[in-house]
Amino acid sequence: MTKLRNLLFDPVEKESIAKAFFFWLTFSSLALWLGPFTNYSPAGFIDPWVYTGYFTNFSNLVHQFGLLYYPSRLPYVLFGVSMYAVFSPPVANFLINLCILTAGVISLYCIVARHQGRAMAALTGFAFCLNPYVMSSVSWDYPDGPAIAFLLLGLWVVLAPPPGLQGRRGMFLVGSLWAMAGFTNLIAGLIILPGVILIPYVRRFAIRQLVRDELFVLIGVLFTTGCLALLSRQIFQDYRFYTQQVKMLLYMSREGRFQQMWGTGLTWLNNAYRLVETYGLTLIGGLFFIRHFGRLKSDRFYMCTYAFLFLCNVLFMFVEFGMKAVVLRVAYTSSYLVVPVFIFLAALIGALRKTALTNSSLAFELFLWLTIVGAEVVPVYLFSRPNRLVTVLQHQYWTVAVYVGIAALLACTLFASSRFLGTALAATSLVFLLSFSTTVDPALSYVFADSRPSYEAAIQTQNLLTSGITKNRMLRFWFDNDERWSPLFNSINSLYLWGWRDYSHLMPTMPVDDLRYLFSTNTTVVHLTQEPARVKERTKLMADRNIFVQDDGRWTVSVDNVEFQVIVQNVRDVSSLK
Repeated sequence: MTKLRNLLFDPVEKESIAKAFFFWLTFSSLALWLGPFTNYSPAGFIDPWVYTGYFTNFSNLVHQFGLLYYPSRLPYVLFGVSMYAVFSPPVANFLINLCILTAGVISLYCIVARHQGRAMAALTGFAFCLNPYVMSSVSWDYPDGPAIAFLLLGLWVVLAPPPGLQGRRGMFLVGSLWAMAGFTNLIAGLIILPGVILIPYVRRFAIRQLVRDELFVLIGVLFTTGCLALLSRQIFQDYRFYTQQVKMLLYMSREGRFQQMWGTGLTWLNNAYRLVETYGLTLIGGLFFIRHFGRLKSDRFYMCTYAFLFLCNVLFMFVEFGMKAVVLRVAYTSSYLVVPVFIFLAALIGALRKTALTNSSLAFELFLWLTIVGAEVVPVYLFSRPNRLVTVLQHQYWTVAVYVGIAALLACTLFASSRFLGTALAATSLVFLLSFSTTVDPALSYVFADSRPSYEAAIQTQNLLTSGITKNRMLRFWFDNDERWSPLFNSINSLYLWGWRDYSHLMPTMPVDDLRYLFSTNTTVVHLTQEPARVKERTKLMADRNIFVQDDGRWTVSVDNVEFQVIVQNVRDVSSLK
């Protein structure tokens, strides 16, 4: 029993990375394959499908548009392009998600195992892989998931460096990984800044070593930047890939686009249940620290990870409310907070155990661990199902979150010293709170939808269009928003990066100069519709403006319950526009 207890609960100085990798690779595969989560972006969104378009049609889009904001995120884009070049689209999409999830969870596992033992590390890993917020960032097909993975890989080297990476090489690698995170998405910088502050605390403020560490982090950043700049020059004939995200941020800020897209005021807080995960945990962790200060002041892992979480939360609040940007009100931008949340969750539950269960039986501890795993799984598999408990609890999510949070708070601060009751109630409530608050958040509901048919229909449509029909031609997608599959049509349009306009309403009054730009003789009009009769009406609308077209083919796309027509027309004469 003693040997088993030591195996499960003692900190691990040298974990077998190969064994841990294969275990978490297997578990991540099962979570993606058998879990209730989608592996694809939902139809109707734009930005994720733009990246899928680059993965499947990279050279053509680069030729048409050059260096833009989207492909400038080189660490993610080049990885996705490589995967799609080797595997079929559905397999490539799954493997990209698998790589992102595995990289994140093995980093988290190794960090926690070094400080809290294998049992706590496995529990944290399970919670990470089954958390709807984490899974939404992975399946979103957007830079957030890979940026989070890069952040966690860097924190692994800082908090629990593998053999051979304890010194200069480790800090160089940290700089490289965090540079990749930042170049994947600038928002990662809001996690990197507090992460850099962790280094002196971890290194115990040894000034000479600290200066050397920070210097090698900087060298890693510069080296990675230089390598990516050379790749950018090769691909786009421009070294300055890193300027595109900054330009976009400045444009969105100056033009007030953030406010136009996401609104102003605080009404968004009414449905932001996901924020309970980070701010609720911060409150509980802080009060627990005050209550048990005497025992926790020497727990460097608790102190370090709580400071990390607290600083990240403050920085996000400052950007949201002080700078009037949007990093908390938007689900995918606030997703980066899962990084400090899950590291500190392990520290808090580990501190609970050390504070209250110093002489507990192994049987009780194993039972406690199973209870906590159940608290992770139950909300995801129960509340994610339509027409079940979600409908019963509709509009009462905050109430449930408050009650569970109060239970966790009381257990952590008042009952932790009562051993079994306090620890069991606190740990189970904490994990349930994190899982429940993200499961019922309406902004994350897409993670439970079956988006595979829409994805396959979009890829099938793209295969039709890239089979030689539209080579070296400009595309204008024409669809109406009153059709059933119009959200999917919007996503298909995004695969090609061409901006959509409602031509059915704009065509009769559109200025001639706009028509000349949009419908040159090098243009192909792609009609997406369930009702082919609409194409005759659209053809007449174009003819009324002296835009004459020639049919070039029509096909039916059918995947499960998704079915629509793709009708292609080439513009042949615009010499007398009116």
